[in-house]
Amino acid sequence: MNLKTILTQLGKYVLLGMFLLGCLFLFVGGERNIYFIGIGILLMIPGVIYYYWDRLKTKKSKKSDLEKFKEKADKIKVNLTDLDIVSNSWTETTEVYNSGYTKYGEYVEKAKDNTKEVAREVNYIRIQVPYKGQTVNYDLNIPMDATTLKMHFVIQKETILYIDPKNPDKKYLDLEFLN
Repeated sequence: MNLKTILTQLGKYVLLGMFLLGCLFLFVGGERNIYFIGIGILLMIPGVIYYYWDRLKTKKSKKSDLEKFKEKADKIKVNLTDLDIVSNSWTETTEVYNSGYTKYGEYVEKAKDNTKEVAREVNYIRIQVPYKGQTVNYDLNIPMDATTLKMHFVIQKETILYIDPKNPDKKYLDLEFLN
């Protein structure tokens, strides 16, 4: 811990102590002793001011890491209508309920009541874009129906690929329209 962090924590504890002491003065003063009430309010004011100032400061700095990355990254437009989508679909058998009783069901030919067939589909997409005299590849798998995915791409037409200028291996493709 550095000195600034230690002093900040110490200041927070001092303000908390002053606030609690102010509450105590308000409680002791009750309705009759105006001096205790005034001292209690004066002791509580710095803590209340710091609380609201700190909340305002954290609200302003609540940008996510993704938003910070988008601000500093290079933006490249990607045409979604020209992409090749390779689809892979299969059916998977999963167990619905797993207990000792289902093991007994295997012996009496009722194990098929415990299984369910689930259709799975994954679409593989490779995007190649020119970036600073090189070709940057971006591969992604999207678990969605191929027809629905193609419709989303046709409607959206283009999106943005964000690339970190310092490290081109850090990339983010904006596919928020799929949600």
